[in-house]
Amino acid sequence: MKINRFLFAATAVLCCACSPKVMHSLDKEVEALVSDQGGRLTYSVRFHGTEVIAPSEMGLVLDGDTLGREASVKLAGKRRLNEDYPTRGIHSVGRNHGVEYHYDVTNASHKFQLQVRVYDDGVAFRYVFNGSEPVRVNAELTTFRAPRKTPVWFFE
Repeated sequence: MKINRFLFAATAVLCCACSPKVMHSLDKEVEALVSDQGGRLTYSVRFHGTEVIAPSEMGLVLDGDTLGREASVKLAGKRRLNEDYPTRGIHSVGRNHGVEYHYDVTNASHKFQLQVRVYDDGVAFRYVFNGSEPVRVNAELTTFRAPRKTPVWFFE
């Protein structure tokens, strides 16, 4: 019986380690998911329950090392954004109202932070690296996959 309990506990820990991290906008209509399942860093987005960005890879090649593969993600923090600021043009006030999530991402050779902002009308993210040493970004691996049968227009 002790072995069964141990296996169950180990399985629960492993499943929680690679489970998707779900994030919601303030109005709960936008949902973003970040996952490290299979060691690959991916994200997807739903709006009003409909998938608008299918699971897509995230990552960079930094100083020759591929980030986003063999990665693990852990929620490091969350905060509500509620600020207004003056702008020029048609709108005199800009709004930054949403939820910001911070994830610690680690792979074999690097640690960095993934910052995700979820708003009532969209999602934004960026990679944040600590340290004072300059780094060279050799390639951008982040993709944006539209769901199947999505009409797409592009200019050639």
